[in-house]
Amino acid sequence: MSFSPGTGDRVFTIGRDKTCDIPIADDSVSRVHATLTMQDGGKLLLGDRKSANGTFVMRTGKLERIDQAYISPADQVQFGSVVFPVKTLLEALGEKSGRTQAATQTATQTDIRTAPVTPLWPMIVARLEGHWRGAALTTLIVLAVILLATGDPSSQSFKFFIGILGSLIASLSFTLLQRFWERK
Repeated sequence: MSFSPGTGDRVFTIGRDKTCDIPIADDSVSRVHATLTMQDGGKLLLGDRKSANGTFVMRTGKLERIDQAYISPADQVQFGSVVFPVKTLLEALGEKSGRTQAATQTATQTDIRTAPVTPLWPMIVARLEGHWRGAALTTLIVLAVILLATGDPSSQSFKFFIGILGSLIASLSFTLLQRFWERK
């Protein structure tokens, strides 16, 4: 689906860059990750801007990656590993545009009543999916500090465990560093 904005359409940017209309301070979000276009008829078009970690729409508990898709205030969207209800994005834009706020209220009145209920579990999994490496790295560092403080450094098992721990920490660190540089 190809789209070029009409004369009455309003295009908002979403991304990590502070100049975006909706800035999201998360490393999984690209500098300019996506655009949200409010069309004259009140339709909302979400478009991915070739982001590193993708743009997704969650409908009826299923997460689908999109390049461009029409969305409603009842949907939830994911940029990288950050999940938002569309209604929240529209409320954030309401401060920038009175027209956005009016469209949010109109669309919410029509769409929320007929919207399918989204199960909570897929949303939780989608939110945590991008952060497991950081959590694992933090856990390994805490274990290393505890081991160094309480273990017997002269034992073979201590040396073996420290070697394995060091390898895991290095591997996770290089993976995180690589992902960081790929987003630049």
